[in-house]
Amino acid sequence: MKTMDHDKVDLPLGVGILSVNGIAMDNIMDLDYFQVSPRIKVRVGNFIKISGGPRYERKLMGGMRGVWLVRKIYEDNGEIFLEVNKKSGHVIESSFNLIRVTGEEKPSKVLDSIINIPHKIKLIKKMGNIND
Repeated sequence: MKTMDHDKVDLPLGVGILSVNGIAMDNIMDLDYFQVSPRIKVRVGNFIKISGGPRYERKLMGGMRGVWLVRKIYEDNGEIFLEVNKKSGHVIESSFNLIRVTGEEKPSKVLDSIINIPHKIKLIKKMGNIND
């Protein structure tokens, strides 16, 4: 694990500050894996399915259906974030999403009607790892 200066995080459109819901991540640590359960680790390059996540007035906001590729795994102030790309057929899209997978349910700092709930993830074992 290595600590990263958030001013020097490499983003697709150049150097910038990593943020979730418009709030900058302060103490970013780059992780090698995320322990989902005692027997299952998600690593960079694995394919996953995503469910849950933020809710708008108790209704699930647009779901993240399909298969996703884990690009990076971050830790910020004890919470784990995954940077993921959507897999459409045989193509992996270039844009990415940053999702929170640990931590407590909390109201959004942007809109009071949004409740930030960590996403749930499931490793897709039969697809393996893109790095293999």
